[in-house]
Amino acid sequence: MIVWNTEYDKLPLENIKIVEERLSQKFPNDYVECVIEYQGGRPSLCNIKITENETIQFCCLLTFLAFDDLDILEVYNSIKRKIPSSLIPFGLGSDNYLFCFDYRFGAPPAIVVYKPNESLQLEPIYISDSFKNFINKLF
Repeated sequence: MIVWNTEYDKLPLENIKIVEERLSQKFPNDYVECVIEYQGGRPSLCNIKITENETIQFCCLLTFLAFDDLDILEVYNSIKRKIPSSLIPFGLGSDNYLFCFDYRFGAPPAIVVYKPNESLQLEPIYISDSFKNFINKLF
């Protein structure tokens, strides 16, 4: 079972609604339930296998607080030209990976990881079909 550690206060649902409007996307309910309680949170189990030979760490959830270093809109706006338009980051990973919702095929979005600083534009790496299943894959 995962334990989340966060120094942030409980997130008002209104903050999520504002970000959804600005991004023109609706976040999955399982993610919303988690981020309300644990925005900026770090999970006790944080490793995830992204390829047969590569494991990375899921470092933390992004926040919904303007001007915060982990603010979801700040992170999105700083990298939106470097990622496919259908990806919305929700968490940071080791080695500059971003954990993202992938809306390319509509909603609910799949979970992918993407490394926007690669010189070659690579495809996002599929992780799971839902946020809940992503969390269940952490070890």
